[in-house]
Amino acid sequence: MSITTNFLVLALAAGLVLVAFPSLCRGGGDDDDECQPVGTLWAPTQNNHSCEECCEAGHSYKTYRCSPPVVVSGPGGGGGGGTKAIMTLNNFTEGGDGGGPSECDGEFHRNSERVVALSTGWYAGGKRCGNSVRIWAKGRSVLAEVVDECDSLRGCDREHGYQPPCRYNVVDASQAVWDALRIAGDDVGEYPITWSDACSVGYRDCYSFFRAFLGISIILFIIVFLHTTQRNATQHRTVFITKMSTASLLMLALAALLLVITFPNLCGSSAAAHGLDQCRGDPLRAPRTGHTCGECCKPGHIYKTYRCSPPVSGDTRAIMTLNDFSEGGDGGGPSECDGKYHNNTELVVALSTGWYDKGERCHKQIQIHAKGRSVLAKVVDECDSLHGCDPKHAYQPPCRPNIVDASQAVWDALHITGDEVGEYPITWSDA
Repeated sequence: MSITTNFLVLALAAGLVLVAFPSLCRGGGDDDDECQPVGTLWAPTQNNHSCEECCEAGHSYKTYRCSPPVVVSGPGGGGGGGTKAIMTLNNFTEGGDGGGPSECDGEFHRNSERVVALSTGWYAGGKRCGNSVRIWAKGRSVLAEVVDECDSLRGCDREHGYQPPCRYNVVDASQAVWDALRIAGDDVGEYPITWSDACSVGYRDCYSFFRAFLGISIILFIIVFLHTTQRNATQHRTVFITKMSTASLLMLALAALLLVITFPNLCGSSAAAHGLDQCRGDPLRAPRTGHTCGECCKPGHIYKTYRCSPPVSGDTRAIMTLNDFSEGGDGGGPSECDGKYHNNTELVVALSTGWYDKGERCHKQIQIHAKGRSVLAKVVDECDSLHGCDPKHAYQPPCRPNIVDASQAVWDALHITGDEVGEYPITWSDA
């Protein structure tokens, strides 16, 4: 076979292996096939709270640190692949049975939002926060965002709505998720489902990607095969069959294995779709006690951290936020670039850690565009995407990876006023 034909055969084999064995693509679940309890939680013997789902006084509940491994769904998402789970109903609104605000963002959510909480093992310390998962049931599927943890280690207290610890295999879903799957009536409450991480390559799930990959490989393979056999049909067929030896089959298997090892993020998160998954730092948990202000870290909540930002182009998309660079302002300490405070009348900005680039953009001008206008502003500080929730960062969370934190003068120059001030979509570039 020619080099081109060999390559196409290798690609075909890789696709076949990945479709036949979807469990080669795993998410962030526990590696053990069986999840064993790690302890027992006893509910208080005197329970002043009585509700249908509240802990029963004096009863014991198993606790878990892990969940079953997360695998990619096979055809149809039901039975033939995906991660088996029990879907339960949760009310994510304030005062609902979900207890406090969601762990991922510190906010409550409407029942019309497609959001879920995952058992502790699947929640993975917040690594799935903000990511989408695909849920299958009754021949249908739906995408939902992970916003909270269904705590498998603690419960029976106010923080957890006086409910028992979550089982290790639960996807706790909003009413909107149940409605999208058309599960109603007596079926609502607990229902067997399968789920998987949404695929980072832009398809609805990883199986769809592999199926498309396999289809393209087959088409290309047939084209090359027909082309070569047309040149010398009888001789080429003989050579083709002879060369498909044991060595060739071993080469195909090796190529498939190399593809899986080389591209582990084929099954990834929504962050990977934006190129930020590989530079995500460790989740940061805010102190249980601290300062309370409009933008302060919420006690005990988990925040994502990032070492990088999206690539910079002629029109880099970003979110512009408002910062007070003066002494005593919400910017915390003096600016990183010059160790000074700045007046709100100066056209100055702080950039997310990736764009700040360890100070490489210090004192340089950037051009900001919004509402048909543009303005030049000087970079004087970093909007830290790796650290936060401490005095140095004015007790604020880590910065998102796509932030241009601008002084009041920048907002005024762009004529952005009133309710629009706070967060606003912009584009920017190096001047």
